[in-house]
This record gives sequence, structure tokens and C-alpha cells, in this order.
Amino acid sequence: GPRVGAASRRFTALAAASVARPGQILLVAANEEEAFLEPLPLSLLPMTPNRYAELEGLGLRSLGELAQLPAGAVAERLGV
Repeated sequence: GPRVGAASRRFTALAAASVARPGQILLVAANEEEAFLEPLPLSLLPMTPNRYAELEGLGLRSLGELAQLPAGAVAERLGV
């Protein structure tokens, strides 16, 4: 069934729609975006299967774990 996600940022809205139950509208307030995204899986990011495997090999499983890494190190490894 259809699912709808709404948030102040496009990625968060897409993430909300992807985890909403069929027929559900999931709204994420701007001040709740970080907490909402934190436990979600890395598979929501548009990456190649090899990149997912690389991150999982480093022990990363969620968006929150990736977000805790230094931005410069992530950009060096994954690109901007």
C-alpha cells in the first residue's frame, strides 16, 4: 500500500516513507530528524553493494553510527 513521509529535508522524508507502514503518513518534525534517522539502517543511503559491505565490515550498521564518525574521514573514504 501507499506510504507517505514528510520532513523538512528530502532524505528524511524519503526515509520516513520507507519505514512507514502501508497506508501510514509519517511526519518527522525538524527538531526530531536526528533522533528519527539515528537507528535506521545504512541501506537507506544510495550506495553500491560493495560500499555497504565495506561499512558493515567496519562495524557500522545504522545511520547514527555513520553520523558519529568525523566528517573528514567519511568524506575521504566515501567521497563528499
